[in-house]
Amino acid sequence: MWWISCVVFAYLLVCLGYSLLQERLIFVAGRKLKRDAKIGLDAEFEEEFLQVNFGGEIHYIHIKTPHPKGAILYFHGNTGNVNRWGEIAKPLTRFGMDVYLPDYRGYGKSTGERSQEILFADAVAMFDKLAETIDPELIFVYGRSLGSAFATHVGSCRSCAGVVLETPFSNMLDVAYHHSLHLVPMKWLLRYPLRNDLKIKLVESPVLMIHGTKDRLVPYKCSRALYRQAEMSGNVSFLTIPGGGHGNLADFPEMERELAQFFSKNLRK
Repeated sequence: MWWISCVVFAYLLVCLGYSLLQERLIFVAGRKLKRDAKIGLDAEFEEEFLQVNFGGEIHYIHIKTPHPKGAILYFHGNTGNVNRWGEIAKPLTRFGMDVYLPDYRGYGKSTGERSQEILFADAVAMFDKLAETIDPELIFVYGRSLGSAFATHVGSCRSCAGVVLETPFSNMLDVAYHHSLHLVPMKWLLRYPLRNDLKIKLVESPVLMIHGTKDRLVPYKCSRALYRQAEMSGNVSFLTIPGGGHGNLADFPEMERELAQFFSKNLRK
């Protein structure tokens, strides 16, 4: 009985740890930035702040390109702020479009309390802000990893030029179970289920999914499961990159070719 009690107690501690630490595991924001902190990006850009509901302020950067044909709203991954992601998103300007890169609440200079529904509302608010001055049919919504949840949500309730999902997941529960080996009842503990698999069915704009077969953070099978939910719409394509990992897909030339084709095909002129 003593051993059984110890095992049960240890198991409950593990469950408690997952419950309490999930914010830090999902949102690896790093250190906050002061409002006047400089953004170290080697490109022409502007900083903006968007006042949003629920007492928040979203900081974003606008990376410019000469004579833009459209815009890309880029929702970044879970680690780091625009100081890191600006360099990662900047190459997208080579497709002839400006890039708008927001930080989530708690990241960089963005402020406010965070929840799943609040983050979804912030993502839509960012799209609506761009749509005030840019034709929505000229805006592509791009989501990388964690950002795929916000790109999919925007695509599910707004018409746009297209949605790009790089290393997406079907839902956060599948990712959590993959890393916890199904030993923890994540279904009851997870406050951010991020159900891409449900919302992808509501996306009417063209969708491109990209995933590598050697991704150890978000398993390739998670993207394929999401694709199966979306393919019935007939407006979704999937690029498999053999040997691609979670953070190196831009190193593969087939990704650039696929993006160029997708943007060119769906950009309304």
